[in-house]
Amino acid sequence: MNELRTCPITGRKVIIAKRRAKRFRDVRGPKSFASTSKKDCPFCYGKNLKVKETFRIDWHLIDKYNWDLRGFLNLSPYLEKKNIRLRKHGDSLFKITLPYGSAEILIENREHSKKLADMSEIELEEIFIAYKNRYEDLMKEWKEVLIFRNYGFFAGQSITHPHTQIVALGDESFNVKREKDIALHYYNKKRKCLICNFIKKEQGKKERIIFENEDFIALASWAPVFPYELLIIPKKHQNNILDISLDSMSCFGKIFKDVFKALDEKLFDPSYNYYLRNYEPQDKKEEKSLHWFIRVMPRGISIPAGFELGTGIESVNVIPPEDAAKFLKSEAKK
Repeated sequence: MNELRTCPITGRKVIIAKRRAKRFRDVRGPKSFASTSKKDCPFCYGKNLKVKETFRIDWHLIDKYNWDLRGFLNLSPYLEKKNIRLRKHGDSLFKITLPYGSAEILIENREHSKKLADMSEIELEEIFIAYKNRYEDLMKEWKEVLIFRNYGFFAGQSITHPHTQIVALGDESFNVKREKDIALHYYNKKRKCLICNFIKKEQGKKERIIFENEDFIALASWAPVFPYELLIIPKKHQNNILDISLDSMSCFGKIFKDVFKALDEKLFDPSYNYYLRNYEPQDKKEEKSLHWFIRVMPRGISIPAGFELGTGIESVNVIPPEDAAKFLKSEAKK
């Protein structure tokens, strides 16, 4: 039986249609994709990038070109840092404004082709330390900071070298506003944090939990837009990544290692996107109702097409999240 599910956190609607996995198809994807070579890669060790550096972790001798993890302004920015008012267009139907914000790149590792699945827990902790540092710094000037990673052809990655993108926006995005409205509505009705209660109910059911440790839980999304989509959530109520203590960093490194090792080995190194959803509460009610998370979305397994684009239903997903959790969880038993 097909099901129409609504994500309690984002409000997205998804159809779970397991039987469609067996439908006939004779369309095949491209056979191979080119990747950046070390010689041409602008992110590789020793390259002199003519842009402002924003962050660095360096355990060696202080050297301009010697680093372990490095951040800098995006080489090809798509946001304008100056909030300049443009002349009004003659026709009110065709409005133009500048995309106001800042864009950065975080090079996660000196090795050109190192995957998250192959990084040590300490290397993953260092990435998260950089996330915290840049989030804290950028939120002093901007309204929203989105930290995201594109990996693989189907996820829109253009340079092979492992990196994260960090963008700061002059106003809250539509998705953040919608999620805050959902969380506040739930809190006003139940006097509980939606995600705290979500975790509690998932722990009771256990069928969608993939990994869990003292401070974090990774579970298959209730209404996944993409097959094998999952959420990584802090178990303690926290508004954003600045609330994480140094003691919790090892738990973060552990669950990230578990998640991306499972994706790599069970789904054969898939393309994926992930983003961190952080919230900045403006009052006590928002402080009690907003709970940050990471959304991980494997890509290329199925692609939203005409029905999804035409109706606004985000996806027709052929892999129920309960099956996805069982499949990925089996990796932990090896």
